[in-house]
Amino acid sequence: MFGRAERDCARRNRPCDIELNALIQAVVVTDDREAAAADLAAAIGGVGATELLDSPFILLGTHEQMAQTLDERRRVFGVSYWTVSDEWAGRPSAMSDLAKVIALLRS
Repeated sequence: MFGRAERDCARRNRPCDIELNALIQAVVVTDDREAAAADLAAAIGGVGATELLDSPFILLGTHEQMAQTLDERRRVFGVSYWTVSDEWAGRPSAMSDLAKVIALLRS
């Protein structure tokens, strides 16, 4: 399955050298994605836990789940470059956790 960028390039019959970037607003390492999404939704307000679980801009789960999620988002949306908002909403830095996720993606 191609991401949106790849489909657009294929439709125009030209090589796809576009690199898409997206901002991950929050990273939460957890064994319980649903509970973490509910907590985050309550902190944000105006959004439901299900919406956060489906959002490409929120990353929740174990290191393995996050690696799978980013790989899936690359395939579906064509995003290959991610920027992460660190220490969002008073939450601790997720950079050391993301290093583990990056290692999984590279393996």
